[in-house]
Amino acid sequence: MKKLICVFLLSFFIYLPVFTQTGEARSLHVLKRQISLLANNLFKNATFKPITGSVVITTIQNLNNLKQTNDLGRLISECLIHELQIRGFQIKDIRMVPEIVASPKKGEFILTRNPQKLKKEIDVNYLLTGTYSVADGGVVINIRLLDLKTGLVVSTAQTIIPLNDVAFLLHDSTAKAPKIKIVGEGEE
Repeated sequence: MKKLICVFLLSFFIYLPVFTQTGEARSLHVLKRQISLLANNLFKNATFKPITGSVVITTIQNLNNLKQTNDLGRLISECLIHELQIRGFQIKDIRMVPEIVASPKKGEFILTRNPQKLKKEIDVNYLLTGTYSVADGGVVINIRLLDLKTGLVVSTAQTIIPLNDVAFLLHDSTAKAPKIKIVGEGEE
């Protein structure tokens, strides 16, 4: 009985923030939890363990238009960088520029999406990519880890998030995507 009460209390305190938050804060908490589960499943489902070598994470794209993303796709990708890094993956960020740009009254910057400032080529072993699709009141998110040398899908993960929790992130993006050649480490 004591164990049952302890499990109940632990569950109550873990999920308490979800029930006490409102609006976007609650929605972001739900999204964060689902992305953490995605990362766990990606790690658990890996065909080859351990996964060694570097990984680039691309922006999660709209399944119905693979040239489109939005705040949801970008946020999922950013959260996956964190979630996979804390699980021991070696993450390479393709948006890093070779030097820090300091701008008065704005700050210091090292990340960019400006195609002229990005590296033209990056060595990497794996690529994490994925899609999202809106269907029947939910958003289905699929991610896959690809081995760039063999082209094999090394791992996959999937989750569904209630649409009302992420609808505010689904507006279209008008940003132009830069092109970067990604090659397997040691390849030219």
